[in-house]
Amino acid sequence: MSQKTQNRSPRGLASNSVLRWVFLGIFTFFVAFPLYWMIMNSFKTGTEAFATPPTFLPMQPTVLSYVTSLAMGQHSYGVSFRNFVNSIVVCICTVVICIGLSAPAAYSFSRARLKGSSLMLLFVLLLRMVPPIVIVVPLYSIMRTLGLIDTYPALIIAFVALNMPFAIWLLKGFYDGIPRDLVEAGMLDGCTHFGVFFRIFFPLSLPGLTTGAILVAIGTWNDILVSMVMAREKVKPVSVGLGLLDTQFDTLWAQVMATSVLAILPVIFFAFLVQKNLVRGLTMGAVR
Repeated sequence: MSQKTQNRSPRGLASNSVLRWVFLGIFTFFVAFPLYWMIMNSFKTGTEAFATPPTFLPMQPTVLSYVTSLAMGQHSYGVSFRNFVNSIVVCICTVVICIGLSAPAAYSFSRARLKGSSLMLLFVLLLRMVPPIVIVVPLYSIMRTLGLIDTYPALIIAFVALNMPFAIWLLKGFYDGIPRDLVEAGMLDGCTHFGVFFRIFFPLSLPGLTTGAILVAIGTWNDILVSMVMAREKVKPVSVGLGLLDTQFDTLWAQVMATSVLAILPVIFFAFLVQKNLVRGLTMGAVR
């Protein structure tokens, strides 16, 4: 045991522990309070949501905001059940296609020694740095020419194009952390690069794939710019319907909060299902 460790007093260790818990408590408060405020306001009446001073608990709890919001969505003035279906379909298809294409590409950048691969990887990074609004306009022109506006393919293609650069860079980081000896062992056993990828890298990178899937799903679910440009009534997602509650005369805050609570439930449920792999994926590569 070192002299420095021996000189640490129990009082100093207790002080550090208290400071750590205080910091975590403050951080948790700032993170959790907006969520708490959203849930509490969703059970308030429209009048109480604007009360001054604000009430931290609903005086007369009601689910009227949920019922009203879903009813308004049936008349294209809010969020309907159909909007949730549209968002779920687009998210699932985007995640499957985006991760399915990004994983082999990331493996190629990480393991295959191709001439010019570093330059191509830099180009992928530059694509990620381009603001989405710059890409949306040309995509809209292409989709309109193909007659795909207000269809699932238009949204899915746009989201895949926007998320693939991020997914490639994320997955490449995970593949870089897998020992190269495994690749050489697979090659000695007669595997090709495809065999090494599917038999070795794919199982080992499952936490990374899960992390990439979660982040792509969240970005797709929350996006409003692409959805407003590409979607109309048939495939309108939740994010666009939520924006319609902010009218030119008033903002229906109680309905906005109720709809926001419903909108985050699928993402929370999905993250809960894969939380084990998600935590492993977020921490993988922290120690090399």
